[in-house]
Amino acid sequence: MGGAARGADPGCAPYRRFQGKDLVTGALRAVLPRAFEPLHLHRIAEGYIPADRRPDRVLRRPGLRRRARARRFLLVDGRWRDRLIEERLNPAWISPRS
Repeated sequence: MGGAARGADPGCAPYRRFQGKDLVTGALRAVLPRAFEPLHLHRIAEGYIPADRRPDRVLRRPGLRRRARARRFLLVDGRWRDRLIEERLNPAWISPRS
């Protein structure tokens, strides 16, 4: 958070017993306005492995959109996996130096 990137990666990975209850969607909807207004962040970003389609749906509900594909980003079970990155930019962000 802060620094040159001016963003955050919330790390949304609920335990199985909590999946399907809209907890991540609700948490992101609650965090986004606070991240943009009082914290003055430029972006919120989250990533996931493309084979798992659930995070795509969960992240799109609060307004995150796909921005990038990081090829061979994660080593999982001895194999390199791509990572899709979804983000939402702060539309009102103005550089503090402006």
